[in-house]
Amino acid sequence: MTLPDRLFRRPSSRPDAAPGAEQPSRTFVAAIAVIVAMAVVNLVAFVAIQRADSTLHDQATSSLTAAQQLQFDVADMNGAQNLYVLDGGASRSSFEASQRRSSSAWRRHGWPTRRPLTGRYCAP
Repeated sequence: MTLPDRLFRRPSSRPDAAPGAEQPSRTFVAAIAVIVAMAVVNLVAFVAIQRADSTLHDQATSSLTAAQQLQFDVADMNGAQNLYVLDGGASRSSFEASQRRSSSAWRRHGWPTRRPLTGRYCAP
């Protein structure tokens, strides 16, 4: 009998076993139990990581969407401001609407402000 056979098989001690029948050794059973335990631990860890990733994704998505919308609103306000300066004040209503949209989006999300979103060189 070779070394692996001696480690993983031992002669059967059951009286009704067929001649030459062998049963797994305790070492083999312990090795299988360790492998099964590792698989269970890995499965539990995988589920926990997936749950944490899902939670993080759900929280970050709303903030990123709001920040992107604010970026578009501020870019729109900047375009309206430039048009207002170039056309000599004829498009002031468009600029003011863009400014209100940007300011309300900023306040709606509770982001801190230190100064108004308009530049100091804007015409009254």
